[in-house]
Amino acid sequence: MAMALHGHVSKAIARIEPWPRNAVAMPLPLFNTSTNKIADPPYPVFTRRQTPSRPLLSPGTIEAIDPGWLFLLAGAALLVVTVLIPAHDDRLLAEHHRDAAIAHRDSQTDRLEAYSDYLDAINRGDDRLFMSLAATQLNLAPASKIPVILAGETSAPETSIFSEIEPAPRTVAPLSLPDTRLRRWTTDSTTRLWLIAAGAICMLIGLIPPATATRAGSEDA
Repeated sequence: MAMALHGHVSKAIARIEPWPRNAVAMPLPLFNTSTNKIADPPYPVFTRRQTPSRPLLSPGTIEAIDPGWLFLLAGAALLVVTVLIPAHDDRLLAEHHRDAAIAHRDSQTDRLEAYSDYLDAINRGDDRLFMSLAATQLNLAPASKIPVILAGETSAPETSIFSEIEPAPRTVAPLSLPDTRLRRWTTDSTTRLWLIAAGAICMLIGLIPPATATRAGSEDA
């Protein structure tokens, strides 16, 4: 009978699914019919370990957190944005003026090079240049050529040489600043003072030390 019971238990163990890693092996007592006593089994039986749940923060940790840090951080953030945003706008404006000055310098350099090339062409005696000057300034043309007047042309032709010499000016894109509510508050002369005052008050509240409960029965003065 003991052998039959042992066979049934072995078959039951073969159908047991594996347990997780946090399982603990515990012996399962069996009843021995020959001695009428409980005998230890020759195999382990797995049971799940019971782990008690713990809170994320203990009550002592929650009490140790000073809420004044929230006011201190909020006040510091207000003061930082009130100082940095106008400074950032000033930097962008200064860079825009620098780019405009560089573009103006490059335009003047282009004009100087164009006039220098025109003067060099005159000194070289360029035939095409002299023919153009004779036609536009003196209204003269070579004898081998016949002037042609276009139909419908009533205005006098352009006689100035500067329109052909002048290069195209170099331009800079206009400055575009982000239009946000925070930027308007920090750059306005009135709201900026309110932000500074609010930040200073929040930092003052955050620097106040927390109140501590006094023990009863303290020493007499």
